[in-house]
Amino acid sequence: MNRYDIERRNDDDWTVIDRLTGAPVPHLPEKLGSRLEAQALADFRNRLAIPQQERIRSRLDTLRLAWQVLTGKRTR
Repeated sequence: MNRYDIERRNDDDWTVIDRLTGAPVPHLPEKLGSRLEAQALADFRNRLAIPQQERIRSRLDTLRLAWQVLTGKRTR
């Protein structure tokens, strides 16, 4: 079960709710413009989405490995 969920507010405004407390999650905007944005933040809080920094790091590692193969040199 996910701790964080999204809830529809007035006129197409969405917010991320903590199911344990029933309150909006602190340190997030009170209103989110789209359902997709709210769902992405809830997934991130539930650790379902990979943080952007981890995706960038894995891409850099892939590029470093490809460079090593092409040049025969080791980086780092």
